[in-house]
Amino acid sequence: IRCLPKDENSVDIAIEVYPQEGAEALPVGLSLRLLDDTDAVLYEERVDEGDRQLSLDLEGEVGEGFLLEFSFGNTLVQKYVQI
Repeated sequence: IRCLPKDENSVDIAIEVYPQEGAEALPVGLSLRLLDDTDAVLYEERVDEGDRQLSLDLEGEVGEGFLLEFSFGNTLVQKYVQI
């Protein structure tokens, strides 16, 4: 996750997922979801065969938060991010 201040109250955010070292591509079926504070899905992307990257660019206001959700098979990992 990379955050760059845009102005006094907003931030440009880049979320990027790459294969682990030695792997040619991300595992098929890996998914990334972005949820708001009411758990509504704002964005969803799923890895297809041969994908080497998942990425999401967004802008947020200082103090806002969102939930990143990564899933693969039976594994679910969530990370809350506050700007």
